[in-house]
Amino acid sequence: MKLYIMADLEGATAVTGGWDETNPGRREFEHARKMITGDINACARSAFEAGATDIVAFDAHGMAMSVDPLGIDPNVRLIRGRAIFSAGIIPGLDKTFNAMIILGMHAMEGTRDGVMNSTFVGNMKAWINGTEVGETGLFSAIAAQMGIPTILVAGDEAVSREAKAIIPDIYTVAVKKGLSRYSAETIPPERSWAMITDTTKEAIKNYKKVSLFNPAKPVELRIEYFGNTQLVDCIGQVPGVKRINGTTLSYTSETVDEGLRAMIHIASWMLGDHPML
Repeated sequence: MKLYIMADLEGATAVTGGWDETNPGRREFEHARKMITGDINACARSAFEAGATDIVAFDAHGMAMSVDPLGIDPNVRLIRGRAIFSAGIIPGLDKTFNAMIILGMHAMEGTRDGVMNSTFVGNMKAWINGTEVGETGLFSAIAAQMGIPTILVAGDEAVSREAKAIIPDIYTVAVKKGLSRYSAETIPPERSWAMITDTTKEAIKNYKKVSLFNPAKPVELRIEYFGNTQLVDCIGQVPGVKRINGTTLSYTSETVDEGLRAMIHIASWMLGDHPML
């Protein structure tokens, strides 16, 4: 059984304090990276025990340097560092994988009780075929279009609800309860990791029973960059992108990945995400 783990950071165990925790070089970043590395290890070790033979983990937060390479389970192959999406929105994921698990995930932009709620670049909302989605939905749809189910999502209570809304039979682990965007009632790491361990075993055991969030084709991806008409002006020049109004764009294609490539890369660059060339 081949498993892909996507690891974000805002939804990791005991991470609550805002961007001082989730941005490299900030004062609480080392705490956050220990937490997401612990989440991955709890999941991976349990998955191996449950029958997984090959696990790839993608460090999916920001510049993709959050997971501690010295602390991660040595049997896990780690993808880290930004490839400017040249390898796809989910690098390394292909049809040879049996399932995907998302750890450290946060709720979509605008979720009242979502800890560090956001959708990709912030001040952005997204819809697939008219259904509003966050990063959980976008990533799950990309995997589903390869026939790969997303079987478990771990994060706060808000993202657990969000995942269940699109994949009713998905497994979830709520490692904290959001009180506001930058505060939460947390669970001690030892208990949180035990929860991830137990739920991973069940998810792996029953992975074939979890349904796919697989949008009908052609796929219409609609994105609103609210309050940033200049950014919309720029992205609107991409071939195939249609401008709906001053802040909203749409792109229709065969895959969600293609739509995201068309409308996210320029936004990331314009908003200051400039990996070294």
